[in-house]
Amino acid sequence: MPKKHTHKLKKLQIEDVGIHLLARVKVNGVMANMVIDTGASRTVFDLEKMKAFDLDIEKTDYLSSGIGTNSLESVITVIEKFQIGRLKIKDFPVVLIDLQHVNTSYEMLKLPPVIGIIGGDLLNTYNANINYNTSKIIFTINAEQ
Repeated sequence: MPKKHTHKLKKLQIEDVGIHLLARVKVNGVMANMVIDTGASRTVFDLEKMKAFDLDIEKTDYLSSGIGTNSLESVITVIEKFQIGRLKIKDFPVVLIDLQHVNTSYEMLKLPPVIGIIGGDLLNTYNANINYNTSKIIFTINAEQ
């Protein structure tokens, strides 16, 4: 039987007309903020911020695009423990890219910095359902996950 995990999100007003949803997460036990982006194909983390975690980083030929720029060089790594509310993911393979432009924009808008962007790969894997009215995300975990 599938389990459902609900997590409260913070709704951020971006200027007068935009909305971003911010999730509090734990990366190897450290609390951080991540943006939920249903248009992002992959979950990505900021390369500079992740250097503090002393991870094994592997360079890749994979180029990320669409995150405010045409192409970004990226590297891959595995996060030992990643948690969004009660959803716990062990040995989570992720892409690291330079997200300085995102945090610079957030700083100019007086918003909290983010460590990364939660994308479609994670949202799809855990059957995410986002409710903008309640600012909650519900993950459905199947027995085999």
